[in-house]
Amino acid sequence: SREILDLVGMGNYADRIINELSGGQQQKVMLAKALVSEPRIIILDEPVSGVDIKSSKEVYDILHNMNKEKGLAVLIITHELDKFSKYLNNVFNIDAGILNNAFMRNDVNWTVPGYDCISV
Repeated sequence: SREILDLVGMGNYADRIINELSGGQQQKVMLAKALVSEPRIIILDEPVSGVDIKSSKEVYDILHNMNKEKGLAVLIITHELDKFSKYLNNVFNIDAGILNNAFMRNDVNWTVPGYDCISV
């Protein structure tokens, strides 16, 4: 839907072929595709992998706004916690299928570890 493309900042590109778009623009289109069915939860594996920092921030801003404004639950698998920790509410460190640590934003000792994590 055009409304969803507008939401992710891609409304002006609706008539473009996806191969003509940059990596960041393609990620936003894929995000719009996932959001068009109005899910209650979205699970993303490395949603900004290979995307420049500006586009990455834009994608995380969109997800953050959808979480706050629409109540969309967002589960992100990422290795880039150092860049995007400000968007996270909870961080779970999973290594070899074992939950090692859980960090909640309201914890007194909130720090974001620099290793593989799943964040909610």
